[in-house]
Formats: sequence, C-alpha cells, structure tokens
Amino acid sequence: ASTAASTPAPPPPGAPRSGWRVLVAEDHPVNRKFIGLLLDKLGHQVAFAEDGRQAVARAAEGDYDIVLMDVHMPEMDGLEATQGIRALPGPRGRVPIVALTADIVDDAEQRAQAAGMNAFLAKPVQRAQLEAVMARCIAAHAELTSPAPGAAAGTPPSP
Repeated sequence: ASTAASTPAPPPPGAPRSGWRVLVAEDHPVNRKFIGLLLDKLGHQVAFAEDGRQAVARAAEGDYDIVLMDVHMPEMDGLEATQGIRALPGPRGRVPIVALTADIVDDAEQRAQAAGMNAFLAKPVQRAQLEAVMARCIAAHAELTSPAPGAAAGTPPSP
C-alpha cells in the first residue's frame, strides 16, 4: 500500500531525512524561533547566526550539512555572507546554501544564484517546501563534489 507524500519532491532512496546539522542565518528572533522549532520537529541539529558575519564565522568553525540563509540581514547581508562561505577552503566552502527571503521578485532568485546559493525559499517558509528543498540540496551535494548550479527542478538548461 502506498501513502500519499505531502512533500513535492522526495529525496532519492537511501538519503537520510533527519539528523542533519543545519546553520540558520536569520536576524529576526521570531523567524529564528519558528525555523528552529520546525527543524527540531524534523529531527535536525540547529545552530544559529544572527547576521551575515556570524554566519560566515560559524561556517568556518563547524561542519554543516546545509545553511539556511536569510537574504536581508544587518552587518552583512545573505548574499555577501554566501560569497564569504564560498571563499572558505575545502568542504566548508561547498556546503549547500538555501536563500530565505520575503523578496520574491524575479531578480531576487537570480541574485541568490549568482552569489552562490543552491536554492531559494520564499517566506513564510512552509514545512513541506523546506523539507523537500533541503533533501534535494543535500542529495545533490552528496552526488557532486561542487555545488549544484541551481535549485529549479524541471527546467533543463537551454542548448
């Protein structure tokens, strides 16, 4: 008997769905609490950064499976912080990074990709979308030694 999945894109077979080390870079305390509770319910270990500078420092100090990065933060925004993380040596510079933003205009996603982000999630974050994007990014990262060029599934590159 099959069960209806509530997530739009399940991870590939064998990919774990919980127990990931997640760095959340978010300046708003209510958003930090919300995402932290959501990730905790999903069984992940969460560390927080309150601005872009802290996010780069934490990414340099620890090994994370994925980073959830608010785009608009004080001190250093999420785009600059992503570029700082991408400049780190070794695997820490290749960690999957997901943009989190309420800014859903067309160029916001392009700017996130140009900065080196792997995926884009609009706020308010929904559990099913978050779970699916994280699983997709982590699975793609596990298969490749370099970050995935983008997160939009189903859109093949033009010839």
